Amino acid sequence: MIDQPKAQQTLGALLVDAASRYGERPFILYGDERVSYAELLRRAERLAAGLQARGVGHGARVAFMLPNGLEIIELWFALALLGAIGVPVNTAFRGYQLTYLLNDADAPLFVVGAQYLDRLAAVQADVGPVERLIVADAGAPDGVADVAAVSLPALRWPSEPLADVPTAPRASLPAVDYRDPVATLHTSGTTGPSKGVIVCHRHEYILGRNMAVEMGLRGDDTYWCGFPFFHNTALALITLPVLLVGGAVAVVERFSASRFWDEVVRYGCTAFYYLGALLTILLKAPPSARDRQHTLRVGWGLAASGETMQAFEARFGVPVLSGYGSTEANVVCYEPLGARRPGSAGKPHPEFDVRVVDDHDEPVPPGAVGEIVTRPREPYVMFLGYYQKPEATVAAWRNLWFHTGDAGRFDADGYLYFVDRLKDVIRRRGENISSYDVEYVASQHPAVLECAAVAVPAELGEDEVKLVVVPRPGQSLDPRDLIAFCAERLAYFAVPRYVQLSQALPKTPTDKVEKHRLRAEGVTAATWDRERAGVQLHRA
Repeated sequence: MIDQPKAQQTLGALLVDAASRYGERPFILYGDERVSYAELLRRAERLAAGLQARGVGHGARVAFMLPNGLEIIELWFALALLGAIGVPVNTAFRGYQLTYLLNDADAPLFVVGAQYLDRLAAVQADVGPVERLIVADAGAPDGVADVAAVSLPALRWPSEPLADVPTAPRASLPAVDYRDPVATLHTSGTTGPSKGVIVCHRHEYILGRNMAVEMGLRGDDTYWCGFPFFHNTALALITLPVLLVGGAVAVVERFSASRFWDEVVRYGCTAFYYLGALLTILLKAPPSARDRQHTLRVGWGLAASGETMQAFEARFGVPVLSGYGSTEANVVCYEPLGARRPGSAGKPHPEFDVRVVDDHDEPVPPGAVGEIVTRPREPYVMFLGYYQKPEATVAAWRNLWFHTGDAGRFDADGYLYFVDRLKDVIRRRGENISSYDVEYVASQHPAVLECAAVAVPAELGEDEVKLVVVPRPGQSLDPRDLIAFCAERLAYFAVPRYVQLSQALPKTPTDKVEKHRLRAEGVTAATWDRERAGVQLHRA
């Protein structure tokens, strides 16, 4: 059922079709539960009936803040059946971030996990749009804040029925079009206030369809998912591709290096998604006889170097593919399964134009670095705009190309290479330095678990390179040794001046390092300074 006519390219229609095709075949594996396609549809229709009875209809905006589990998946599909618009909220948010997003979401109904009620209570006076709550009991630990802490009308779910109707008769549900918005997905906000990215049903379908095809997913695949369902990765890059082929998704709370292989074996996972340092962290574990005692056959993800991908495949026997995309743009490049070039993002998909341009939006030649821009060749396969931010939408689409804010380059064969976020490029003494390159080299040091390179102001203008490092557990790390290691592998101007050891990097729940926090921290009393330590670099 990978290729669907446009009329069927809505999340609700896709689930209805999958339930009719696959029936009681397991779809969602969570803990000890096995939820079939038919059962998920029944649950989604029952929830849709309850929401509809309480005034949620076509075009209604519903914010939700829920942990990974069956409830958040049910809610996604229930809202899709109603033609409502889901606005997921990062479960790490509190204080200012929670206030900002709930106001920006503009949703009168907020579905919130009971474990987050105390955070809502702390900001409710400043959250105007939220008028009523549905409080999800499932998975909430004992002793969490009570509904009484929040002075808003609230109903507990599923302990209190949302409606007397057991399921929603399909004829009573509103008609949903593939062009209708299905979600407002907020950007990570790692470089500024997050923006609500409006995506329609067809955008999500195309993302899921292309991923299923490019990964070669099959009906006997089980896909490991340790990414949060408030992010589009879990929904559109993992769950929808699996739904289109009739496979299963094994949902866990979050990625854990110590649990990953056990989870793969427990659920018989054959596919997985990676992001950021996931591959590197798994490679840091000591070699084991269990390295090949698993069922994985393919991985797909972003932000790993070619060397890391090849090392992972050599050790664990799992080919890992990559591509390039964003919340707004969809995934616009894929590494061809039969013509891989590890380290690249592959070639543009036929449904998208992709260029690398200079500061004047003129294309640059192969090998030259510029900004990655893209545009669709088909309607409704990219985002519809930023919610209530028309100026930002126009600015992003200047000269009729969507500007990603990413630096990249093409090679002579048309393969795209991601270089860095434009705002993460460090300018030091007339040279542009990729933070990605610095991080890759430093992460190869045997005592480094993970790291992040950021710019800090230099005394004479431009930037200096600061490296924040998380050492491997149980190992000590001397900054001098790390600098010597980097100096052998980096141009002299890219070797960090500053090193700071840390227990952890600040991250979003989607594993993106919050570099704006590291930049704001700057040089502290705990920061080691190469120049003050008298360490000299050779320029030869």
